[in-house]
This record gives sequence, C-alpha cells and structure tokens, in this order.
Amino acid sequence: MKAQLFVFALSGMFIIMQSGCKSDDNTEITADHLVIDTTSLYNIFTARIDKVVYASLWGSFLTDYKIDLNNDSIDDIEFSCSVYHHTVYDEWNAGVKTLNDKVVLDIEQDTIWIASYSIAYFNPSNNDSIRITYNENYSTAKQYPSNLTITSQIVDYPVIHSVGDSLNPFCNWESGVFVLEYDDHHQGEIQNNIQTGIWRGIVNKFIGVRFVEKSVPYYGWIELSADDYRITLHKYALKLK
Repeated sequence: MKAQLFVFALSGMFIIMQSGCKSDDNTEITADHLVIDTTSLYNIFTARIDKVVYASLWGSFLTDYKIDLNNDSIDDIEFSCSVYHHTVYDEWNAGVKTLNDKVVLDIEQDTIWIASYSIAYFNPSNNDSIRITYNENYSTAKQYPSNLTITSQIVDYPVIHSVGDSLNPFCNWESGVFVLEYDDHHQGEIQNNIQTGIWRGIVNKFIGVRFVEKSVPYYGWIELSADDYRITLHKYALKLK
C-alpha cells in the first residue's frame, strides 16, 4: 500500500499526517476511519463465518459463499472457487466480487509477465514434426528460444491487511471482481503454466471493506486465509456509527 504525505497549516502550526491504509503509531487521521483490531472491538459489529470455499474436479464442495454485511437480506460480497476443465488444461480460480454499488474493497494492482514461445520436435521414424506452444510465467533465470515474446497482464487484488492497519478514505476503494489466486495447469500439446495471486498461502489476513448506506460510509474487514484453491472465511466486522 502506498502512503502519501500531507502537510496542513493550522493556527500557525504544521500538523503532519500520514494517510493511507498502513498502521503508524504517530498517525493522526481526521477523517472517519477504522483500525483493524480483533481484540478490543469498541463500537464494532462482528460475526463469525467459519466456512471453507473449495474448488475441485472431484466430489461435492461449497464453491461460493455470500456475505450480507448489514443484515438487510441483500448479499454484498461473494467469495468463490472454481475449476474449468479445458480440452488440454485446467483453469483454477479463487476470487471475491462485490455484489452491489454500496460496497467497495481496498484494491491494489500487480503486473504479471507472461512468456510465450514454441519449440519444434521432429520424429525421424515417420519423418514428421510438430511444434509445441508454451505459455508460462516469465522467469529471468530461464533460457528461452529466440521466438520468445513477453506480454504483461495487469491484475487487481484485494490489499492484504494485518492487525493495526487503518482503513480510511485514502485507501483505493473499488468495486468489481478480483483475483485471490489463479492457475492454468498444463497438459497435452498446448502448455499453459501460469500462476498469479498475491493471496496464495496467506493465513489469517484481512480484506478492507467500505459499505455506504444513505451516503454514510461504514468501514469493516473480512478475515480469511487462501491456499490450494481454497478460501477459509473466519469472520467479518463492520464499524457502527
């Protein structure tokens, strides 16, 4: 998360305030805000979830879960895991999306670099040749053939928050569909081996939430863990006015 520095002049004195979403013992935030704290939840509504959302090609699992933040019988946020079986590869996805225009999440961007290249193989027994195309995460440590092309993908993720982080108007609040972790598993002649997702392997961290009702913003968080195409939802909280 990026922090910006603002300097205000007040009665001939300067007050330095670090805004953004990070915690800071010296931070003074004049706007409404919420500091993530699971121990002293003063004026905070909390609810336990204790659900595991899991994607698999085999068996029956809970693949999505919706959260109604303000208990108005309208779902606000959905977590989901899915797997799509293509002809030559499987596409796995774990993510979160907002379900209405009242709720937004604290979001950051990351750039994924994709290496694409092909290799020709010749079979002398039948005088035949094939060309295999590869798509994978680019690695500076790997040697590629001369037909390599590198492309980029911009992916939006929920910011990984910890206890003590501050949620306030300066966070990057957005609505939409966001990745937690994503994989293309390769098999067959078309090789796909692309992985992304900054939430991969994350345990007991928080997504920042802002909920607006009647033009009044309410800040909150959702505690979760994410790994192996599995989202474990622990609990959520919303600051009351």
